Amino acid sequence: MSFIFNNFPNPSLFSQRHFRISYSLLPAIRGLISNCVRDDALNLFSVACGTALEVSTLELLARSGEREFNYFGCDINKRDLRFNTRLLKKTASNVHQTYIYSDMASAPPIPLIAEAGCILWRHPEFLSDHSEVPKKLILDMCQILWNILKNKEQQAPVLITCYDPHEMMLVLELVHQFCEDDLKYNLNIDKQDGRASWQNPIIDSEDLDPLFNLNHQDQCQLLITRCQPKNLNVNQTIFITALAKAFQSILPKLQNQPPLLLKSLKEPTLDVLREGAIYLNNQIRESFNPFVKREELCSVLMNSYEQSEQAQLLSY
Repeated sequence: MSFIFNNFPNPSLFSQRHFRISYSLLPAIRGLISNCVRDDALNLFSVACGTALEVSTLELLARSGEREFNYFGCDINKRDLRFNTRLLKKTASNVHQTYIYSDMASAPPIPLIAEAGCILWRHPEFLSDHSEVPKKLILDMCQILWNILKNKEQQAPVLITCYDPHEMMLVLELVHQFCEDDLKYNLNIDKQDGRASWQNPIIDSEDLDPLFNLNHQDQCQLLITRCQPKNLNVNQTIFITALAKAFQSILPKLQNQPPLLLKSLKEPTLDVLREGAIYLNNQIRESFNPFVKREELCSVLMNSYEQSEQAQLLSY
């Protein structure tokens, strides 16, 4: 079982390995749906990422009789949508599935977001920094986050999961900027048996970049239970400014602070924001011991962003 999270699902959909990975999502998904107000069939809206894992997790819950689900998966990739429609509807027949082709940044399905009982966004790409990734992608991520917070029903909880702690820091900085002061959330780092750590430094042979170790999927979990969006007229300038403020808040929390980058963030551009993303990613990527560095950043995440009420609850 030590490699439970690393073994990628084999081509046989919903195989034993696939279900094992789905089990890792169960606590987070249960936490999401337990904060939903409605007791009947639940409308779950997903910014689709790894839809098969999400749906198989919901299938486990549906088969156990815990809840009925109406799953709405939104994706910009038509090929993935065809796969989901052709195969997932058959293999997860207990989950009513609807798939929507839509660009969540420029043309979000606002009625579906507004009617959702809860919202799931796994693995946003705020810090994707490979050369082939458009620098504007980080702005699209901001727009998606804003579209969710602005248009969701007030009581609908939102679960956002990230691979890495430094990306979750950025998400939280933006959430704080976009929401009023009565914001409430629960922040968690999943440390189930089998997760990679400095005590258990496992990595799949295909995971050449330590930032994309399959073992770390969904490990950083943010459950937003109350968020009143601010009255903002968002545009590209607003998002660039918000991201610059986020980096300016995060970078001083690191051991090695980049003075030139901090200075550049006073007049931010997309190039400067990409520099910020690379610098954060390199904290792990260029470390001699990425597992130890990751653990340090997890500690920074919890110490800096865990809400006080949550800390009291978790230490009870």
